[in-house]
Amino acid sequence: MSAIARFVLRHPRKILAFWVLVLVLSGVGATRLSGRVQNGGYLASGSGSQRALALGEHLFGASSEPQAYLSVLAAHGSPAVGASDVLQAARALRGVAGVKEVGAPVRSADGRAALLPVAFSGGIGYAQTRVPDVELALAHVQLGSARARLVGQTGIYQRYMVQSKKSLQTSSLISFPVTLVILLVAFLSVAAALLPLGLAAVCVGVTFGFLYLLTYVVQLSVFVEDTVLVLGLGLSIDFSLFMVTRVRESLAREGVSIEQAITEALQTTGRAITVSGLTVATALAGLYATGLGVFASLATGAIGAALIAVAAALTLTPASLVLLGERLDRFSIPVAVNAAQNGRFWRRLADFVVRRRVAVVAVVVPVMIVLSIPIGGMHITLKSISVLPSSDPVRVASARVAGSFGPGAGTPAVVVAHASPARLRLLIGAQPGVVQVGPAERGARGWVRVSATLDSYSDSTRADMIVRSLRSSLHQAYGSQAVVGGTTAVGLDLIERIDARTPLVVLVVLLAEILVLTLIFAAPLIALKAALTTLLSVSAALGVMTFFFRSTGDIGYFVPLFLFATIFGLSTDYEVFLLSRVREHHREGASNTDSLKRALIGSSRSITLAGITMGVVFFSFAVSPLVPFQELGVGMGLAIVLDVTVVRGLLVPATVALLGEANWWRPRWLVRRGGVPRAAAAPRAAVQFDEAS
Repeated sequence: MSAIARFVLRHPRKILAFWVLVLVLSGVGATRLSGRVQNGGYLASGSGSQRALALGEHLFGASSEPQAYLSVLAAHGSPAVGASDVLQAARALRGVAGVKEVGAPVRSADGRAALLPVAFSGGIGYAQTRVPDVELALAHVQLGSARARLVGQTGIYQRYMVQSKKSLQTSSLISFPVTLVILLVAFLSVAAALLPLGLAAVCVGVTFGFLYLLTYVVQLSVFVEDTVLVLGLGLSIDFSLFMVTRVRESLAREGVSIEQAITEALQTTGRAITVSGLTVATALAGLYATGLGVFASLATGAIGAALIAVAAALTLTPASLVLLGERLDRFSIPVAVNAAQNGRFWRRLADFVVRRRVAVVAVVVPVMIVLSIPIGGMHITLKSISVLPSSDPVRVASARVAGSFGPGAGTPAVVVAHASPARLRLLIGAQPGVVQVGPAERGARGWVRVSATLDSYSDSTRADMIVRSLRSSLHQAYGSQAVVGGTTAVGLDLIERIDARTPLVVLVVLLAEILVLTLIFAAPLIALKAALTTLLSVSAALGVMTFFFRSTGDIGYFVPLFLFATIFGLSTDYEVFLLSRVREHHREGASNTDSLKRALIGSSRSITLAGITMGVVFFSFAVSPLVPFQELGVGMGLAIVLDVTVVRGLLVPATVALLGEANWWRPRWLVRRGGVPRAAAAPRAAVQFDEAS
């Protein structure tokens, strides 16, 4: 860190110019990112749905299964769909680039709807990119008494992109002004408050540009933009807040120059930021253990945001502080500054926690366990059409189609089998819940593909039961020579993979965090305690979230695991900052109890305000039009609030006080390791400032 400090102090303008250049270049890609991300990555390798898709592509060649359906619906007041309207709508699609085939129309029994299968030239990810052109073509068609809209999984996926973009806009409109108010409370200076917000905007923009380049290497999920915004914004603000706070603390001591303050901040808080970023990235990397593309995509984006936030905090933030100099505290609020420096509340809290350490642990732990109880009733699912708002045009059109054809129209189950076409169709048609069996398509080497329309929406519990029953019947008749794919089957296989891999993800994250913290603090008990208290915090948040959303019945498939990995990393992040200060004072010769009190007095205000800032960013997603992001926003916001108040404010210091000097026990092989918390020979005056802050 000393080398970074010297570089920052020598070249602040070059560092600032570098980040501005990177931001400008990233801006080009950032504006195009939404056109490159796709909704996919749900297929579990080796599953029945994955095999069905692979066999279809390999054995049926040009005769690929439809990825969407063109719905032509009678206008209100019109008795039926006219043949000319259906013909015009089909002709409009045949002229769109990427549309390979528009099949023959099928009319509903009431005559008010017609469905035409649509096949695109590429996979479902490519098909999503063509939907805007399809919609544009349909908008230019003059239909008499009908309305045309693309429905089915491709249409739904494309609407995810549209609604996801609305989530980004809404979250930004809410989080930025509220965060500015919180930062004003944190810094009590307009100039100091604006700095982290500007740096956060830089970090998010650069991350989006990085992800745009990454889309040419790997496929990224449409949800990666939202997760990067929420995590990148929160982390970059937090890191900047901690760095600016530490610099101001140093400058408050008599005779300390800006150069000395920057050097000291990088040697202490800079190291803590580095470790915090690495712990967040390590926790998120646990998502790769699922083996699912959608989780790998979310992990990649979030890890990129965390590492870029660290890089900016170690270079751009101190460089900006060097250039600002004394102007950092311009437009400060003197009365509020004096009140904040008094730190009366944090003194009382520190005294209470140390005196009542046993009572705090005895009360907080059972309460957190009780809050975790609803997790037992959690049921995750891959929702499809029901994720969209009820007013969404594709959802409205799908409801009209369901009213005429039945709920399962447009998202059929797909059976691929090495079997007699007649016998296969007969067996499928005999299954309870199957209302229509499509014609058999013949592929290579005697394989057959048949579509089956169900009497339920593809993401319903009943549809799950029907597909399970169908799979069982086919397995008895054909063994491994028959597989079931389609939307419902993909969801079933996805949930089964998540359920199977969740214990592995939890174990990987726990062990990785314990290892990282052991190496950093050279104190195994501190690392183990940090992992256990963080696990308690995350479990309580998941329990409360499950209770809040119990009326919806199910939780979005990616919410619990992504929340666990992210919050585990962030909670450890705050623990690192607190324990780093404890370690600094302990290495200066203070007792464990005195070190804890000084650390609480000196860092609790910053950690609490940082957590509240992060919570605001998370809670802003609660107004998202997409239900899974509502769940994620509420869950992550609750987790952070619980962590920085109950866990980090009460439980962690109580356990540190309870263990006493045993906190710092370490085996011989760790004796020579100093890690992040090393105080870098911080002067005694720094401790005196903590007591007065």
